[in-house]
Amino acid sequence: MHTVKVVRDAKAVVNPLSHITSALTQFQISSILLDDDDSDLTLTYHESLKTDPKLLRWSLKIFEENMGDLYKLSSWGLNLKHKRRELLHPESRYLFISKTKSRKNIDGMTSKAIPDASASEFVSDKTSSEVDTPEVVAYSMFRFDMDEETDEPVLYVYELQVHSHFRRLGLGRRLMGILESIALKTHMKKVMLTVFTFNTSAMSFYRNKMNYDIDPSSPSNFEQQQQQTVTTDYEILSKVIVR
Repeated sequence: MHTVKVVRDAKAVVNPLSHITSALTQFQISSILLDDDDSDLTLTYHESLKTDPKLLRWSLKIFEENMGDLYKLSSWGLNLKHKRRELLHPESRYLFISKTKSRKNIDGMTSKAIPDASASEFVSDKTSSEVDTPEVVAYSMFRFDMDEETDEPVLYVYELQVHSHFRRLGLGRRLMGILESIALKTHMKKVMLTVFTFNTSAMSFYRNKMNYDIDPSSPSNFEQQQQQTVTTDYEILSKVIVR
């Protein structure tokens, strides 16, 4: 019952970024790397994508570009309709890093300095169609859930995607750090995620850079115990959140 309450309370948090240090939520990246002197990177939190079809399209676009070929190689196959349903699931939550017009270069406009879903919108006399749509450069989709093996509250990362033009800038590591901070603040016991075994770059990132381990619930543990000759093509990784 305690676990159910912890998960329920985490889902009810309006803005999980409000208690995260600005060292994680603010970006100091050269305009040269952004290819635009008039742009900044902005972090926003969203509780739903149902009211924002543009963000949904960005999410699916980056997912297909990054993961389409890998999913086609996997036992799961590529099913964009299923991924769209997953993105729109009522329990899914999202972090977006977007390239937006720099506040100092927006004439007659002021930015809301709140790091949540409203931070990418501007107060202006201009209509929304006249303001450039933020360009998503990285995002994560996650859920607060219960670990089926231990009944512990966990934050499960379903997606961590960085646009190919914005890799090697530390954005993936930054998003993971923020997710781990959210897990800490909401009393989750672990952060969990799934990685294809043949996605060697992702596996190296999580295992070597982010210090994730193969979770006890990962299928490879059972395959070794049962000496199976046919193996699954994914691992479940996790990191215990230390308080």
